[in-house]
Amino acid sequence: MWNAETGFFYTGTTPDSAPIHTSPLSEDLQARSFLALRERRFASALDWAKTNLATTDSPQSPNARFSENVTFRGVTFSNVSLQTPEPTGQFEPPADPDAVWYWAPARWRQHYWMGTIIARVG
Repeated sequence: MWNAETGFFYTGTTPDSAPIHTSPLSEDLQARSFLALRERRFASALDWAKTNLATTDSPQSPNARFSENVTFRGVTFSNVSLQTPEPTGQFEPPADPDAVWYWAPARWRQHYWMGTIIARVG
């Protein structure tokens, strides 16, 4: 569901089709919706994701699982990923809210390339 006021896609509606799901808002949804619809007016969904899901992971991040002197920059999967949830299982480590979603970069290149073509052609 497109939110024209702020320029991003909502996930959808609840099972009873009444209220709009306002969370999670995922990178996957923004990028795939733009690629599927291929309309210039939806390109802001990519900008929204790039801005609102940006993250930097480092050894100082909460629950980081590495200690080397490195930093990773990119986007995370969703707005919920930026929170520090409690582990759901006894043997599950706590999540790193600064973790970068590594599947996204290749798709981002594809979507921005497609966005450039759409912007030129209209």
